[in-house]
Amino acid sequence: MPLRSVLDTNVFVSGLLYGGPPGELLDVYVPQGLLTICTSTLLMNEVYRVLDDPKFSFRILEMGLDVRSSLATIYAGADVYAEIPPVSVIKEDPSDNAVLGTALAARADAITSGDKKHVLPLKRFQGIPILTAQETLRKLQKGDN
Repeated sequence: MPLRSVLDTNVFVSGLLYGGPPGELLDVYVPQGLLTICTSTLLMNEVYRVLDDPKFSFRILEMGLDVRSSLATIYAGADVYAEIPPVSVIKEDPSDNAVLGTALAARADAITSGDKKHVLPLKRFQGIPILTAQETLRKLQKGDN
C-alpha cells in the first residue's frame, strides 16, 4: 500500500530544481506507485506561482525544464482535493495552514516538508507525522508505511 503524503511546496521546488531526497521522492517513489501525493488545488496553485518566480528562471532554463509538463506528470497520479478544512495553527505564515488542511482532507499518512520555521517544528498535526524529505525516504525504504 503506498504512503499517502502531502508534499509542501518547498519539497516540490527543491525536488524539481535541485534533486536530492525531494527529487528522489518525485522521480522514483511517485512513478513506482510507492508514494501517493495528496494535494489540493490551493497547494497546486502555490507550486505553480512559486516556480513562476523570476529567481528560479535561470535554473529552469539551465535544466531545460518544462515546468508545466513535469508537474502535470507528477500530479497525474495525485489525489487532489478541491476543498480543504480551514486551519489556523500557524500564525506566523498563514499560507502554511493549507498544507495542514490538505492533510486533514486527505487523511494523509504523513506531511513532507522542508519548512524548518513553521511546519517541521510541529512534528505532528492531529496524529499525522510531519517529516523531512529524508525521513519520508527512510520510511519508504523500510516499507514502513
